Parts: sequence; C-alpha cells; structure tokens
Amino acid sequence: MIESSFFYKKLKENKVDFYIGVPDSLLKNFCAYITDHCEENRHIII
Repeated sequence: MIESSFFYKKLKENKVDFYIGVPDSLLKNFCAYITDHCEENRHIII
C-alpha cells in the first residue's frame, strides 16, 4: 500500500491542492492524513 504522506506529497508536486470525497475503508488513512495536514478550506470530506 502507498503511504499517505508519499501520495499527498506527489499530488502537491503536481499542483493538486483541493480534495473532496467520501471516506471508505480504502481511503480512511489518506482522508485522516489530509484532515491533519491540509488547510481546512482546501478539503471537504463528508
């Protein structure tokens, strides 16, 4: 599995800076990482 921090950094390098989605078992760790490391106005996780 890809580490959430690695994936987040790669997205940021490619100018992805807004995240939206519904967490599920596969994205649980990534959504938690975004919540902890991304500005509140740059993500919507329902």
